[in-house]
Amino acid sequence: MALGVSQTELAEKTGVSFQQVQKYEKGINRISADRLFDFAKILGVEVEEFFKGIEEGKKTKKLRLAESEQKNSLKPDIMTSKESIALLREYYKIKDIDTRKKVLDIIKKMAS
Repeated sequence: MALGVSQTELAEKTGVSFQQVQKYEKGINRISADRLFDFAKILGVEVEEFFKGIEEGKKTKKLRLAESEQKNSLKPDIMTSKESIALLREYYKIKDIDTRKKVLDIIKKMAS
């Protein structure tokens, strides 16, 4: 651990287990404000030190999400294409349900 204090020492000084300190560090468990304050005191830093870089990380994550959404939005949606809509209209013009099912079966066989 940074600042010359090991996880074991930090655990002993705060009354938690070594494993709990690891869980806090990895973000597996949430940490209370009181415990965070205790850690800051023991490490000799301001509480704000623990939050450095968080905003930058959020911006990076948002940027990646926006890029991903943009890539996905560039793909044409086949369900709203003119061809798909025309096919559905013609399909539902077939009044007999059994005939419609047969047409669907034929399409499925041709597609496989």
